[in-house]
Amino acid sequence: MKIYFLYTVMMSFVKKDLEILQSAYEVRTESNYRKGIRNLWKNLKGIIWADLVFCWFGSLHFFPSIVMAKLLGRKIIIVAGGYDVVKLPEIDYGNMRGGLITTLVKFIYKLADCIISISESNRYEAIENAKIDPLKITMIYHGFGMVQEPNISRQRMVVTIGEVRYSNLKRKGLEDFVRVAKYFPDIPFKLIGKWTDDSYKFLQNIASENVEITGFIDESAISSILSKAKVYVQASRHEGFGCSVAEAMLYKCIPVVNNVFALPEVVGDAGFLASPGNNEDLREQINRALNADDTLGNKARKRILEKFSLSKRTEALLNVVANV
Repeated sequence: MKIYFLYTVMMSFVKKDLEILQSAYEVRTESNYRKGIRNLWKNLKGIIWADLVFCWFGSLHFFPSIVMAKLLGRKIIIVAGGYDVVKLPEIDYGNMRGGLITTLVKFIYKLADCIISISESNRYEAIENAKIDPLKITMIYHGFGMVQEPNISRQRMVVTIGEVRYSNLKRKGLEDFVRVAKYFPDIPFKLIGKWTDDSYKFLQNIASENVEITGFIDESAISSILSKAKVYVQASRHEGFGCSVAEAMLYKCIPVVNNVFALPEVVGDAGFLASPGNNEDLREQINRALNADDTLGNKARKRILEKFSLSKRTEALLNVVANV
């Protein structure tokens, strides 16, 4: 089978799926991000070549390609990864907030032969917001490979990871993370993530002295920090899954997350849940995590290895492709 793999940005979880498909099939790839009509001819050639078109996200960027694929009788799989099926007008987030974009994205999903969701929460949003036929949806959790087990003692340090931009101040809880740090003046708080606009200046202005806003750092530096930190915080208002949480849990960080959407699915009973937008509660849950026994970190790592293994996603993804 020949697969034409479309994506917007090659994020780590997109790359994993690409590598899974390349392990079993002949795959050509193309990013459609902001290329529009200039990319139509290239995509047409790729679709003619392929038996199946695989799209990571139900993005409007893929609209022409999906229509062409349908007209040419190609099979279509779309991964509904988050924003594409979300309806959260209160934080100005999601393609399902109404208007022309909502209509066109729903049409894209109707053309697909199979939709892959990445969590039960994500599946529910796909059905409720995008009105996707439940029979077309297969839920496959993200998968994570083994990382070396940290054997160094944990430091009383609190970490979050997220791209620093205005839209993430609320959605990813970056502002809440920085504001709550003042209640722990002797505990280092590290916000790791690339700066893509000047929102970092706002965060620096409200930050207490124990907050470090690192900007971009490489994977080895992130691994070193997560291997030492005791607590990982994800104060997001929405997550279709929460890959950063799962990765931190692999390093035995104790997770503190908002009790919304897919985050409780990932954390289970291996961490602490806070009420979104309630910094007093977030403060309390971080305090509980800082004072928890380190064995909870062991439990967090075990949960990811057992429930969200890369081998499970590999098997399930290849089965879906074969069946389609």
